[in-house]
Amino acid sequence: MDALIPIFGIVRTALHLYSFLVLASVLLSWFTFGGADHPSVHRAQELLHTATEPFLGPLRQAFMPITMRIGLDFSPMLGIFILNRIAQFLPY
Repeated sequence: MDALIPIFGIVRTALHLYSFLVLASVLLSWFTFGGADHPSVHRAQELLHTATEPFLGPLRQAFMPITMRIGLDFSPMLGIFILNRIAQFLPY
């Protein structure tokens, strides 16, 4: 088990980095820098969407009735919570 500790550390770090990607995707969707048609902003949004949608898409589909009723997408918040809980339960 002691030999796996560094691997758990790498997985934990990867989960936290992915949480930051989800957060960056949300923030970039709220704000536009240099206009919405700016190529670098559009490309960054595409890359973040491509990286996070496989994880957030199923969450978004599962909570679609709530999202439609309230008008807010809670899937990024739930996704970050899930990623942090998984990282929390990994042994140190």
